[in-house]
Amino acid sequence: MTGIKEKWRMRAKHYTNKLLSAVNQPTTLDKLDSEVEISDIKYFDERIVEFWNRVKGNYDFIVERTREYLNLRYCDLRGGSYRVRLAADGEQVLGFSVLRVNRLKEYHEGYVVDFLALPERLDVAWLLADDAVAQLYEEGVNVARYQVIKGHPYEVIFKKQGFYKNKDIRQFSFKWMSETPDETMGLHPSRIHFVYGDITGI
Repeated sequence: MTGIKEKWRMRAKHYTNKLLSAVNQPTTLDKLDSEVEISDIKYFDERIVEFWNRVKGNYDFIVERTREYLNLRYCDLRGGSYRVRLAADGEQVLGFSVLRVNRLKEYHEGYVVDFLALPERLDVAWLLADDAVAQLYEEGVNVARYQVIKGHPYEVIFKKQGFYKNKDIRQFSFKWMSETPDETMGLHPSRIHFVYGDITGI
């Protein structure tokens, strides 16, 4: 595990430096040396409360991701089968992703259903995206999809991961669905969080 963490830190430093100018959102580079472990969880525990309290003030539009909501939405089998990946540094939650695979005969579609990290930790967002791609690839998906508001920092991160906005479907490909917020909202894209998980049926 130590070797994997070291590899992730090196990759995060490399890509975060590239991302800073593109997303115009500062991050603290020395935090990249912290221990980040990404693992499966069966449910969100009380640590997610502090995470949500730190995140919510940075968004003008976001579905409330309370512990109760997240457990009901993604951890109750009656609502569907999802895989939840949690990024943490010890007892501190740094972010999470939610993955789903729809198996349609021989054609499998993967989804990054939800994806959220502390706003100042773009390195963690990068690691979670890298991890999501690796997990979906191991599931043998033919296409992986992610939805993000156009202009949000995560759009750049997933583009670096190989996602593209294209209707062509290849043997194995990545896609993102980029939406432009209504201009009358007057909100900056970085302050809007809207993903597949906010839509029923996925």
